Amino acid sequence: MRAMALLLAFHLLAPDATTPAPSAAPSPPADPRLIATLTRRAGGWGQGPAYEVRISADGTVQYEGQKNVGVIGARTKKLTPGQLEQLVSAFDEAGYFSLEDKYESGPSDNAWTITSFTRGGRTKTVEHYMSDDSAPALRNLEGRIDAIAGTHEWVYLSPAEEKRREQAKAAKFRAEEKAVRARLPVLQTQLADPSREVRVRAAVGILSTRGYSDAAGKQLIGPAELAQVAPAAAEALASPDADVILSHRGGRHPSRRAPNSGIENRATYAIAYRIPPAFSNS
Repeated sequence: MRAMALLLAFHLLAPDATTPAPSAAPSPPADPRLIATLTRRAGGWGQGPAYEVRISADGTVQYEGQKNVGVIGARTKKLTPGQLEQLVSAFDEAGYFSLEDKYESGPSDNAWTITSFTRGGRTKTVEHYMSDDSAPALRNLEGRIDAIAGTHEWVYLSPAEEKRREQAKAAKFRAEEKAVRARLPVLQTQLADPSREVRVRAAVGILSTRGYSDAAGKQLIGPAELAQVAPAAAEALASPDADVILSHRGGRHPSRRAPNSGIENRATYAIAYRIPPAFSNS
């Protein structure tokens, strides 16, 4: 009876990959079925890490880094039987199958974490909007999955890598700023173009340079430049296809998706570029 119990445990938890199987009786192929997944999606402003972790019954961990993580792309590792037991226990202790399917309250533009767990042919998925604190056991489980799977080394940057990326980001910004300075006089000239479309695109282009400075550190777009661009900006905001026009600046406020949204769209434009209310033509 004891021998049968040990044999059953062997099949439920595959042996560690480092343990060679006897040559006379090779072990069966590892069970490829997924038992757990964890997906983290960046928030509405693109903040926070975005990655996916898939854990199979044979202990294989598959990681796919997508955005704002130390490692972009795929990585794999192998969990021990003991770690797999910890993973299953973590789901049990959270009462996973009794949780709601979705938790989505709280302030907007936060990140999402999606988990799933399979046992005995039953699979459950839970979507968790990270502003929602109504299920602390779920939040704790999400952290335990990461800890057991050992994804920390891939998700978070080393100090040296973080410094390197910051330097690269700063260099990219300086290059963009230099290009913007060269382009700004052309756009300002286009504000007087006979073509309404050219004027509108020039206005959108000028406003998109907010945040950049000249060689002396002075903001490129100040009150005088806003006054200069105001007539063309008003034309853009008064247009029935304002939603399409404003998309030329390379991305709009993520909570404003409906085309031809009128006042709502104009308010978004004013907020995004801090245009004085009189310029928003609302």
